[in-house]
Amino acid sequence: MRTVTFANTELADHLNANFVLVWFNHAPQFLEGQAPEGQSQPAYTPEEIAAYPEGGGGGNIRAFYCRPDGVIAHATQGWWGPATLRAEADRALGFLRATDPDDARTEARARLLADADRLETADPAERERPLRDAPNRRRAAALRLLAQSYTEGKALLGQPVAPVLDRIVEENADNGEIS
Repeated sequence: MRTVTFANTELADHLNANFVLVWFNHAPQFLEGQAPEGQSQPAYTPEEIAAYPEGGGGGNIRAFYCRPDGVIAHATQGWWGPATLRAEADRALGFLRATDPDDARTEARARLLADADRLETADPAERERPLRDAPNRRRAAALRLLAQSYTEGKALLGQPVAPVLDRIVEENADNGEIS
């Protein structure tokens, strides 16, 4: 996301205008070229980056939208392109302003799933094609991953972000993902 999504100046301007931005790399040794042997960060070509599916990366890539006091108001997982991340930023602003943020999140999740259902049936011929050649089905899968991140992120809502980031580092180290 650092080199594609956040490199989009329109998105960066929107995020800077509405949020306090923090970049947190739970495995900085990969960017600093000091990863343990066999754990180096691969270099991707522009073509590989363009082909990477939205929603990919799972819990390895997270966005936390916090209140001014650092408490999490919204969280997503996975890699998202500029348009999707902008929509999530706008949703996060809505959740921060909502009288009942839980209801607002539940409604937003339901809309994501309804959009996914609509896309999956929009072009019946896509069912015969591989997913990589079926843009509606591919987008539907991404929306389902985004909706899933709403469910998984719900447990983080209302928590201060700093201890959450510390737990992510500990979990990754415990799982042998970083050393």
